[in-house]
Order: sequence, then structure tokens, then C-alpha cells
Amino acid sequence: MTMRGGQILHLGGDVVLIDRLQSAGLGDINIGTDTIRETGNYLNVEKILQDPDLSFSMESFDVSTEVEALLTGDASGGATAAASAEYKFSDMGSVHIVSPWKNESAGSAGTVDSGVVIPNYFTTRASYRFGVDENAGETFELAGSETYMALFNPVNETFLCDGIASAFVTGASAVKHRVGGYQSSELKYVLGVIVDSDVKVEGSNADFVATTAGTSDAEVVTVTFTTPPDSGSVVHLAYFDATQPPSAAFDQSIHPAATTKPGAVRGRDIKVFAHVPSGGSSPSGTVELKCIQSVTVEGTKTTELERCMGELLPIGRTVTQQDVTGDLVIHPDGGPALHTFLRQITGVASGESIGVLNDFPVGVEVRILNPKDRGEVLKTIFVEDAKFQIPATPARAGAIVDFTLRWESNQGEFSVFNGEMP
Repeated sequence: MTMRGGQILHLGGDVVLIDRLQSAGLGDINIGTDTIRETGNYLNVEKILQDPDLSFSMESFDVSTEVEALLTGDASGGATAAASAEYKFSDMGSVHIVSPWKNESAGSAGTVDSGVVIPNYFTTRASYRFGVDENAGETFELAGSETYMALFNPVNETFLCDGIASAFVTGASAVKHRVGGYQSSELKYVLGVIVDSDVKVEGSNADFVATTAGTSDAEVVTVTFTTPPDSGSVVHLAYFDATQPPSAAFDQSIHPAATTKPGAVRGRDIKVFAHVPSGGSSPSGTVELKCIQSVTVEGTKTTELERCMGELLPIGRTVTQQDVTGDLVIHPDGGPALHTFLRQITGVASGESIGVLNDFPVGVEVRILNPKDRGEVLKTIFVEDAKFQIPATPARAGAIVDFTLRWESNQGEFSVFNGEMP
């Protein structure tokens, strides 16, 4: 029996299923090697593996703020988030992704028989695309160095901290892993530890130690932090539950129905606004942009792996650069309408010509409406300081001309709001 996409789930929190996924998974696992040779020997001596540098991507039609909440450390996926709760791209950090695989023969019961743990992955890209005749989509990319597979249920167990307790015990026996390969005597049972969205390093002189009563194939684990985590923070422990057969099950009913959460949102239910600041020739304020064909928002982070002597895998990532860019395609109702828009985003007066250099930052806001109730805003994406480039002037016989305006955030930041922006 072959595996199908309907059998593979992805959980971002303790039991929070990431909704409306179209594709998700690790990219190509191709770890480089160093070939060791020696004089006097025609054959290679050995091939030594380099440090793994892996990526996980997921594309979703979801138009809630569930993924953004998970990436900023909310284990519930924003289930209790207040209206207008804000999630900034710069705060999107590390998460454990656990992927239970359902047994095909169990049918609608959704019984889990195996799975994958993808721990300690850091957000490097968040991209949103909206088109006039497309479903709204969002893509997230994360980078990490580990992945584990087993015939057990993968778990991302969470604990709410009180600022006093420093020790946290797994709720089930965790499956043993031999660090470095099948011959290794170094054992690990908890495969990743995160507090809020920060990866923690194991070791007596580091962030925590993990202890067990023995060295059997399955052990209950106590994770003890050097310093108690702050009150209100959340500890995330990733491991495989050794219970056999696995007790977990995810049937079709766990997915939010389209009556409570849209399966997808088309361009007709998405509005784009410009926030025109004072100082330009046009009146300041929020202006709805008409005749928009598509808009994209993409945040990227460039990171460097952090390594230490004596540690098998990299211990973390440091952000070296962050940027936010995008584009907007407009189908203007004639030249005057286009030039009115250009004056708003450049600050240039109507009696003056507009050149290619523009240093006038404006806000870009994308509102996603509920298709069942267009008076409700499901989600808002806001870039405070977009600097637009003047569009090229493409023309082709027999074709309608659309103008593409590329933009970059001055600070390299954007925010996502649960519902309307305050």
C-alpha cells in the first residue's frame, strides 16, 4: 500500500494541526561529505559527513493567524488570541514540527502508526501571495539540522511555566536515540527543547540537562533548566511516545469545517490599502487601492549556523540579515488613475514629473475578509514603510497593460494581525 498525502499530518503545537496545507515537508536531504585519502592507497579511506543544513517548507491556503502564532511561540496556535493580536516577522523564531503518519488500513479512525520529529527549526522566510483570481496563499520556510523517524507517535509536549519550577517531566516514556549512529553509546531521549521560540542547548554548563532512570529503549525524561524559565513562557519538548501501539488518532473531524474557517479565500475578498504619510503632495490617510491584480509580501532572514567543539550538531542560528520585499500589480483605469496612485506613493505634486528615484515610504495594508461575512476581517498584513519603485511601461499589441511596482520595507519588518489592525 502506497503512502498518500492524506496520511501525513503536521503539528506545530502540542496538538495543533496546521490547517489547509497544500504541501509540506523537508527538502532534499543531501548531506555533503569530505573524502579522506592517504598516500600509498589507491582507494578512499573513508567519507566523513559534513554538518547537516536542512530546510522545511509548508504552503497553506489558511487565512487565520495560526501559523504566525505558532512561529512566535504560542503553542495553541493563537486559539485564545485577542482581536487584533499582532505577530511580527522579526519575532518568528524556532519551533518543533511533529508529523504523525496515519495508518491507511485504519480508514477514517486516523490511527497513527509512525511519524517524524523535526525539532529546533528556525523561521527563515514568510511569503504571502494574493491574486485577483487566485486562492490566497502563504508559504513558510524553516531551517534546521535534525530530523528523526520512528514507528512511534511523535510528540511536541508543552508546559506552561510559573517562573519557579525548573524541572519538567515527560508525560510518556520517550524512545531512545543513539547520538551519531547505531554504534554510539551516547543516548538522547528528548530530541529538542525550546522555550517560547528559542532553542535551548543541552549540557551541565549550558541551558538544561536531561536525565533518565536508566538506559532502556524507552525512558521517562526529566528536563532540568539551569535557570527556571520566566513565568508565562512555554517549554516545548519533542520526542517519540514509546506507547505501542500508538494511542494517538487524528480523524477528519479535527480539521476546522469550512463553515467555521474558510477552505480558501479568493481575490474578491481581499482589499489593499496605502497609508499615505504627511509631507507629500497628496493628503495623508488610508486610501483603498483599486484595480489591483496581485500583491505579494515576503520576509526573509539570512542566518549562520552556530557550532561548538564537542557538539555533534549545530547549536543554533544567528540572524545576520532581515529584509521584507514585495510587489504590487495594478490594472489602472487609464493614465490619470495611474498617475494619481504614483503621486500618492512618491509624494510628488501633480504639476511635476516623477522620476525613477523614490524615497517616500508609505504603508501597505492587505485585509482578508471572511467570504461568509464580508463585514469581518479575518487577517491583516501591514508593512509600515514600503518604498516603491516606479513601474516599467510594457506594451504589447492586442494585450491589456498591467504595471508592476516593486517595493522594499525600509526597516525590513511586517506585522500580521488577528482580524483588523488597531
